[in-house]
Amino acid sequence: MPTLTMQRIFEHQKKDWCPVERELPEHNPDTLYIGCVDARLNPDHIGIPHGNALIHRTISALVPPRGVGDDLTETLKYAIKRKGVKHLIVSGHSKCGGLCACLSGDDAKLPAVHEHLSTIREARDEIVGHEKSYNHLHSLEDESVRESIRHLLTYKEVQEALAAGTLDIHGWVIDTASHELREMDKIDHSNWQQGVAKNATFSTLETRPAPADGTIPTDTIEAVHTAHNMGLNEGDDPTKHQPEMLILGDLDARINPATHLNVPYGKALLYRDIMIPGRGVTTGKRAAIEFAVDAMKVKDVVVLGHTDNDMFAGKTPEEQTRLDHALVKERIRMLEQEPIIAHALEEGRIAVHGWLVDTHTKRISALDKTTGRFTPMREQTQAQSGSARGAHLHR
Repeated sequence: MPTLTMQRIFEHQKKDWCPVERELPEHNPDTLYIGCVDARLNPDHIGIPHGNALIHRTISALVPPRGVGDDLTETLKYAIKRKGVKHLIVSGHSKCGGLCACLSGDDAKLPAVHEHLSTIREARDEIVGHEKSYNHLHSLEDESVRESIRHLLTYKEVQEALAAGTLDIHGWVIDTASHELREMDKIDHSNWQQGVAKNATFSTLETRPAPADGTIPTDTIEAVHTAHNMGLNEGDDPTKHQPEMLILGDLDARINPATHLNVPYGKALLYRDIMIPGRGVTTGKRAAIEFAVDAMKVKDVVVLGHTDNDMFAGKTPEEQTRLDHALVKERIRMLEQEPIIAHALEEGRIAVHGWLVDTHTKRISALDKTTGRFTPMREQTQAQSGSARGAHLHR
């Protein structure tokens, strides 16, 4: 039986609609945003203009030091060297499940999550001493952002961009309920080697008057500072984090799975990293998979590719299509070799899906694992798009 989330996505694809979001003529984001996989978070809700930010999402928005887990090296190279982003944002949030587990020690029950959270454990111990209490969560939320920024400063790409004066780093904490932002003190980039951000404090984001003509500033940081808080829609309950799906997507600034797929609020965890051929399952992705499948008991895991992938620029349209399809299939094969996924598939607890989103129309083509072909979801039946537990990729 398909979940509510899968039914909503399918019915949305069956309808006649046109995207109303602003489409950028080219893929020219000015920001790399690093956030949490939490299903209640959507960068649109804090005023980031559509198309402005590459999105990397991992458990608790934690950035490992360079060479540990290697989750961000390729992402930073792509964002800074290839796309020339000028802002790098680390965004934590209130009532973070990963940080709660770290405080209580419950993360030890999930080996991959435990490993991923190891970079924040020393900071946790300094905050709580011998008393591991949820009263310390607020402090750990702030410290996790500071720690991630300190780790960012170990990457060569970041160091070079800071030295050249072409990059700014920002630390944010989002209130999950209200979407209000607290912003970290401005970083003195000239002093990063002496341990920048160790004593940085957070304060409520200062808002500025919007332009009289109502236009949205083109710069991401300016736009967020002038945006009205969007808050929650009627019926959205930030106290309920009950995801049914894990989406493993790409950084691409033109794709927002929460918006374009019509996912119900709080129903899909989102892990996003750079989608390139040959990239294996990283430490952060393995932690997200373990958290989703074993802790949150999601029913569907989706590998979400997209057309117009920058990695295939210069190829003919036919070759781009072939490479887009091959990349999704490759990721599914790697995913199904992961013990967590393989075990859940064997027990019939999850289904693994391969989807390709058209960057322009936001229409989904879904992989038929029997034939190995992608067909438009809107042309499929509900049964075809449903959760056929245990199905593996046709080879």
